[in-house]
Amino acid sequence: MTTTDQDCCPGEDCCPSGSQPLSLSRRGFLALSGAGAATTVIASRAQAAAALGVDESCVVLVPEDKGLSKEWIAGLRHRGNPTVSSGKALKYIGMPVGGGCCGELYLGGDGTLWRWDILNEPANGTSDVAYAQPPEPFAPFKQGFVLRTKAGGSTRTWTLDAAGFDDVRFTGQYPIGRVDYTTAGCPVAVTLEAFSPFIPLSTDDSTTPATVLVYTLRNTSRYSVEAELLGFSENPVCLRSRTSRPITLSGKAFSSENARGVEFSAAAAAATGDDVVFEDWQDFTGWTVEGAAFGDGPVQVNALPAIVSRYGDLNVHNGRIVTSYDFRGNADNPDGSTGKLTSKPFTIDHDYVQTRVSGGNNPGTTCVNVVVDGAVVGTATGSETEPLLPVAFDLRPHKGKTATIEIVDSVTAAWGHVSVDQILLTNAPDIIVENWERTTYDGWTVEGTAFGAGPVTVDEVPDGMKRFGGFNALGQRFVTSYNY
Repeated sequence: MTTTDQDCCPGEDCCPSGSQPLSLSRRGFLALSGAGAATTVIASRAQAAAALGVDESCVVLVPEDKGLSKEWIAGLRHRGNPTVSSGKALKYIGMPVGGGCCGELYLGGDGTLWRWDILNEPANGTSDVAYAQPPEPFAPFKQGFVLRTKAGGSTRTWTLDAAGFDDVRFTGQYPIGRVDYTTAGCPVAVTLEAFSPFIPLSTDDSTTPATVLVYTLRNTSRYSVEAELLGFSENPVCLRSRTSRPITLSGKAFSSENARGVEFSAAAAAATGDDVVFEDWQDFTGWTVEGAAFGDGPVQVNALPAIVSRYGDLNVHNGRIVTSYDFRGNADNPDGSTGKLTSKPFTIDHDYVQTRVSGGNNPGTTCVNVVVDGAVVGTATGSETEPLLPVAFDLRPHKGKTATIEIVDSVTAAWGHVSVDQILLTNAPDIIVENWERTTYDGWTVEGTAFGAGPVTVDEVPDGMKRFGGFNALGQRFVTSYNY
């Protein structure tokens, strides 16, 4: 019901201009309260209007007896029955149970914890896409609980999730999520109640940085059962950086007056001391230089011409390489120069020589060689691409002998150059399982058609795949399921 200023805002009790819903000012409310106290019941619209100081047309009387049945009124207080989910519906459940200021954590329909927004990454945006394509449970590390029972001389285990129990039912009554587990053959029924403390008007209790999981076990058999719950968790520290640098992960038990558990941590891995940098290309000190191809010294990667980076990042260790691509001395035909670098002799006291190589695929003529007693005992070439690929030479049969390293370019045609990164003496070389430098998937089992007939070259992919820049492929070929 609406009124106008003229009808319902007399005197000082003015409201904003235009048509407005009827509301009571403080003065009007007090007037009505006084009238109610004096007369107990206002029997007419006129009396109510007079008490409010408004026009009678602004008043609608609500009768004391509204004709509502006792059953209807009781229904307002009835809590109803909570929804119980099972089967396929479980995978779309995610109830927030993360502690105060701890990141986003969901309780899944089968009682597993997922989302684990603990990596300090930007928050995901929300949109209607989440309704059309709701995310399914995922976790960046392994974690969970297992039930183990001993009964009748038999010991069995069940994971507390939909894979371990046939009948899993989820009941959500926020802030508590309840999960019930039963399955044929298991003598114990399990109930989980999970929550993060939430108490209205109690800020301290409601921001406890914890998720509480309460498990209740009930023996459903006629026999005595010994049961225990086992919790497990992968160390969640440094989930991203652990794959990019050496890290030592650790976990230790802790105990206090009110709690006990496991504390996870990570630290930079201590250097083993086995590796020796043989050459990091600050200059040509210690090397014998022949020809002009390698210029007057190593080159900074950012000084190379743009054509060298046409395949993406060069995968260089410390920003400097040697290359016989003679753009400095022979800009019109950089592949036309030849030359050779020979290291000073060294005693083989490590198992491997490791480096990275790129350039032409010309065995014996654009290559890196390890020479022992005048014979080449290890050699590697490029693969007609510019990003440098790791190679390792096995020197274990030659331990204790004297060796030299050669970097050779005697080719003047296309791809007549070789580039070499830092050279390392090591006992633990990088191992390449697959470099994809062929046109087939020999040795691999292929299902479906997404990956095509074999690895592809960087040059042949459509321009749409290059819209964000280079591929940073380690070699000339790679695999993709973008089946153009």
